[in-house]
Amino acid sequence: MILAVDVSYNDTGFVANAVVFDKWTARRQKNAYSLIGSEIPAPYTSGNFALREMPIILQILGKVTESVHIVVIDGYVDLQDKPGMGRILWETLDRKVIVVGVAKTPFSGAVALEIERKGKPLYISA
Repeated sequence: MILAVDVSYNDTGFVANAVVFDKWTARRQKNAYSLIGSEIPAPYTSGNFALREMPIILQILGKVTESVHIVVIDGYVDLQDKPGMGRILWETLDRKVIVVGVAKTPFSGAVALEIERKGKPLYISA
């Protein structure tokens, strides 16, 4: 199974959503999970996104009942000189899942494949 997860933030906290699907070409999700919280773990810091997002991602992964072998995140797996959120997640999950990062903004020095979606770039890393 593949799980895609993302977190959004507002003035009152965060909302995390995850969907599980069985293959990349699936037209429908198998299941969906949501998590709403009022405490954001850390402020946003470029290059240290995992401090803010990782605790929330781990909380929502704790709700997932399916056996997931790929996790898609909003961010990079690796940054140039240090692990990105994806590598930290991969290591936290004992390297038992593949982590794919999909970022909407470039990060200087990060190794990623740039693809175009609706006229805008996405940066894919694994």
